[in-house]
Amino acid sequence: MWRLLLGLIVVTSCSSSPDAAFQPPASPPVASPTPARSGVLAAVSGPDDVIRLMGSDGAVVASAPSAPARYRQNFLMPWFSATQTRVYFLYGGSDVRYLTPRGETGSITRVTLAPNQQAGISVSPDDRRIAVAILNYTPPPGSQTVVNPPTYDGMRLYVEDLHGGGHHADIFASTEVAEFPIGWINGRLVMAVSSPVCCQLLAINPYGATSYHVIDPANGVRLADLCPNSLGPVGPVEPIGTACWEDHAEPRYQRWDGSPFPTPTAMTSPFQYLNALSPDGTRVAAGGAQIRILRGGQGDDQLGEGGFVYGWLDDSHLIYEPVGGTIRAFDLFTRTSVALDRSYYYLGVFPAAIS
Repeated sequence: MWRLLLGLIVVTSCSSSPDAAFQPPASPPVASPTPARSGVLAAVSGPDDVIRLMGSDGAVVASAPSAPARYRQNFLMPWFSATQTRVYFLYGGSDVRYLTPRGETGSITRVTLAPNQQAGISVSPDDRRIAVAILNYTPPPGSQTVVNPPTYDGMRLYVEDLHGGGHHADIFASTEVAEFPIGWINGRLVMAVSSPVCCQLLAINPYGATSYHVIDPANGVRLADLCPNSLGPVGPVEPIGTACWEDHAEPRYQRWDGSPFPTPTAMTSPFQYLNALSPDGTRVAAGGAQIRILRGGQGDDQLGEGGFVYGWLDDSHLIYEPVGGTIRAFDLFTRTSVALDRSYYYLGVFPAAIS
């Protein structure tokens, strides 16, 4: 959930030696796909421990029971992953289950964890591979929360076949940094550089990330670095790339190969009410007492509603939360909004925003 808090920040690299057991064909260079997101659903969860797929009209399309991990020190490390056909989620922190828009659900694999470990996952868009980050801690006696922060003992990252666990490749390990997978782009893996214990300040993106690394899933070699030396990426990931919030400078916009793309607009501070770049990179939704669509020289579009902007469901719908209210979807054409059930947590879009 976006309204969790951001703690200490660690910025590092992700690299390792190739794993000889798995050598896939060479992938094309990282590039930005043409945004095409119609019929997109919102994935949400609530206090009843149920994950739901919902339309922009607020109707529940499919649902399945979920259960939070017993041990979570980084509350923003993803336990949810969308592909083109399914959503996957960690049930109880280690059992990887799936849900389809037709309501089909089941268990597909399992992450082996010790009581002092936390896992985050990302499944490839074709449902063939899964990337898993495992963070290790030495908790103070009797502590299960971030009230008494644990000692961080490092992490490891591996990629393997989703079905059966074959072609297992351990591609990165560190005793200091905290990185975890948040998506795939043209066969490459997108990693959030975050904090071992997260979060104590409002995060300007859903992952508590200070930057993103795009890496080769076969060996962990870094191929692109987004938002380095900035105050962090703004909003959720989008097909075109991301916006980087700069200290005392205009925001910087980067594609997934690390190259810049034209600045669509100046941006208000994302730290109080959050901002979100549109899927095609032409607009920014800025939260506040009055939510606005910033369009760079074309005049701001005031929506008549206020709150925290969590992201774009598609090109014409925003996901936001009024202060003290329930998560809602706003239709930019009809100028109306609907509540997304009793949901407290917005997890992301289905199908995957980046793939």
